[in-house]
Amino acid sequence: LRLHRERVQPGWIDYNGHLLDAYYLLIFSNNTTSFMDYIGLDEKERTEKGHSLFTLEVHLNYLHEIMVGREIWVDTQLLDHDAKRLHVFYTIYAEDSPEPRATSEQMLMNIDMILRKSAPFLPEVRAKIEAIAREQAGLPPQLLRAGTFSRSEVGEDMLRHDRCSFAASLVSAAHKRAGPAQQCRLANLTLFPVVFPAHSPERALA
Repeated sequence: LRLHRERVQPGWIDYNGHLLDAYYLLIFSNNTTSFMDYIGLDEKERTEKGHSLFTLEVHLNYLHEIMVGREIWVDTQLLDHDAKRLHVFYTIYAEDSPEPRATSEQMLMNIDMILRKSAPFLPEVRAKIEAIAREQAGLPPQLLRAGTFSRSEVGEDMLRHDRCSFAASLVSAAHKRAGPAQQCRLANLTLFPVVFPAHSPERALA
């Protein structure tokens, strides 16, 4: 799903002569705005309906440099969704090469802006999201962040086991002294919830 294009501005270039790392995230953020417009959360709808998206989590991979003046575009793949959240995968391309420039895996959440709390998607927005999911159902799974697998490749029990094992290798020595159950809870809190576990960033806004 290709919704966003823009051109790399001279002010975005760093001392190495290429796109500053922070501006990759700006481009991905601009793509989220275009995606919101596409699913029915444009400026008019946000004002009238009082719903918007917040970004809960971002993982960004820098693959190749981008030079000044290049036109770039972003492809969007919807990996998963539930009543409130979207798990998306963005890829930046540039006009001078067919190779991806950067990728970003993100968790987005629908927010009731009056209550400033998470809320289910509006019915018309949910319908658009589900239409995208059907259209993209046959796409190959993206290579996600290390330590996770696509739901289509392994069951949820194995996903939870893998997430716990991976987190246990990252926590500090003090955390390692905790039992397996505590380590599993740490895993669900610190790693991207590919299958939307009970312990997820939603708790901060619920």
